[in-house]
Amino acid sequence: MKSKMQLQHVKIFAVESNLSSFPSYIICTAKHINDHDIRGESFLIYTSKGTKARLVAMEIVISNNLSMSDYFTNIDEEFVFQECLNQGKLNMLEACKNKIAYDYIPLIKSVFEVDVTHLLHGNFSHENVNNKLKLIGEMTQIDELKHHIDIINKYSYGHFTPMKMPNSNQ
Repeated sequence: MKSKMQLQHVKIFAVESNLSSFPSYIICTAKHINDHDIRGESFLIYTSKGTKARLVAMEIVISNNLSMSDYFTNIDEEFVFQECLNQGKLNMLEACKNKIAYDYIPLIKSVFEVDVTHLLHGNFSHENVNNKLKLIGEMTQIDELKHHIDIINKYSYGHFTPMKMPNSNQ
């Protein structure tokens, strides 16, 4: 069995919601830009109906101020990943705020981490969804993510076709 393919400085999460049969995706990055600062990116690809997509991109720089290090020692890349994931979930709520009544139904059913090969699934073959992935490749400052998005964009997707039904008049 092959192990998951993980990218350094990148985490990808699938987000299942009550509004679509297809998951949305939050791509988070976190990388030190110097000794004290960590830059994070949060990209939400909000999908609806499998073929329609909206991209919400946000970035943050979090300083691990030395004067605060006695009190907050866990400000690291993992902390920034969590901040980016939380921002992605907030962006998802904002993206579909007109479609739900918050008081009655929780929007997000589950969030789970997936590996980069998950971006090869068929719904990324749809032009609208794939274009959002291309935009992320242009916007991100993480070279490894850019490289993998370039590979994914060159991938030739297979397409389902109807199968011929056997003659059942026997």
